Amino acid sequence: MRAHAIMQDGADAKRFVHDIVEVEPNDARRFGGKAASLARMAAAGLAIPPAFVISTEGFRAFRDSGGQLPATFLSEVHEAVRQLEALRERPVGTAAGGLSYLFAPARP
Repeated sequence: MRAHAIMQDGADAKRFVHDIVEVEPNDARRFGGKAASLARMAAAGLAIPPAFVISTEGFRAFRDSGGQLPATFLSEVHEAVRQLEALRERPVGTAAGGLSYLFAPARP
C-alpha cells in the first residue's frame, strides 16, 4: 500500500532524494537504518507520516563537494519539500543555515 507520493515521477538512478515508501526496506546501507525501518513499516501497511529520505550517495556528494549541494540535487530537495508541504498542508520548518540541516548526523 503506497500512502504518499513524494518524488516518484521517475526511476532515475542518479536521484538522491526518494519517497520513503519507495525505499527498499532491507537497504539500510543505501538509505540508513531509520529510513529502512520506516520503509518496512510502510510495506507492512502501517500508517507512517509522509517523508522523504536522502540516500547515502547524496550525503557523500554533499560531503565530497565541501558542503555544497549541486543545483540538480538542490532542486530535488526543494521539490520533495514542496510535495511534502502540499501533503501536510503546512510549511516544513527550516533552519537558519538553509538546507544544510538535512545532513545533520542522526546521532552526535
